[in-house]
Amino acid sequence: MNKQPLPAAAKANIFRKYGLDKPVWVQYARYMWAAAHFDFGVPYQSPTETVSGLIGRVWPATLELAGVVIAFSYVLGLFFGIIAAIN
Repeated sequence: MNKQPLPAAAKANIFRKYGLDKPVWVQYARYMWAAAHFDFGVPYQSPTETVSGLIGRVWPATLELAGVVIAFSYVLGLFFGIIAAIN
């Protein structure tokens, strides 16, 4: 596979787009300001939606999975706890 280096102008545009041309403290301050307002930007893998929208879309499935795991752990822990108490 023949990989060509990214032209300097394209690299500069990408850096400017994501704010990577700014000092680290400015990048951090902008990130914290946006995070305080629940604005986590756009995911790289699906640029048509926001990170907040992605989290909101998958949150119900995450809660369902967590509930099943907690219930299973509770039952299994109770079972092994009774066995340990008997022995």
